[in-house]
Amino acid sequence: MSRGGVNKRLDDAEEATLVLYCWRLIMLGDNPGRKDIEAAANSILRAAGKKKVSKPWLTRWLNNHKALLKPRTSKPLAAERKAAHEEADILEHFRKFDSTMKEYYIKKTNCWNFDETGWRIGILNGRLVFTFPDVSAVYMEDLDTRETLTSIEACNAAGEYAPSMLILLGIEL
Repeated sequence: MSRGGVNKRLDDAEEATLVLYCWRLIMLGDNPGRKDIEAAANSILRAAGKKKVSKPWLTRWLNNHKALLKPRTSKPLAAERKAAHEEADILEHFRKFDSTMKEYYIKKTNCWNFDETGWRIGILNGRLVFTFPDVSAVYMEDLDTRETLTSIEACNAAGEYAPSMLILLGIEL
C-alpha cells in the first residue's frame, strides 16, 4: 500500500528548491555528493523551522529522483588523459628523442629527467556524486587548484641523480 507522499519531510516548494540546488551544482561542475544533498535539505528545513531529515530519508529521496540524478564515481581528469596514451605513440616519441640526442651530440650526463608528483592533502581521489542520467563521466576540478604536497626527483641518462625534494605550502613570516 502506497502512502502517496503522506509524511513527506519537504513540501513541494522546498523539494523544488533542493532539486534546483542540485541542478545548479551540476551545471557549475561541482556535482553534489550524498552529504551535500543532505546538508542542503537540512538547511532548507532549518530555515523553515522544521526538524532535520532522518538517516534513511536521503536514500528514499534519491530513489524518487532517479530521472534527475544518477550516481557516478568522480575521477580526476589526469586519469582520463593517462588512459588516452597509446604505446605506439610513446615508442615513436622515444625513437625521435634518441635520434635528436645523436644528431646534436647530447651526452647522457647532460640529459636530465625531472619528475614531479603531487598529492592532494585531505581530499579523496574519487567520490560518489550525483549528476544528470545522461552524463557518462564526472570529472573533479583541476588538481592544480588544490593545496598539495609535491615530491620532485631528478636523474640523468647516465644514472646520476639529484637529491629528492619535498615542497610544502610556504608561509610568510
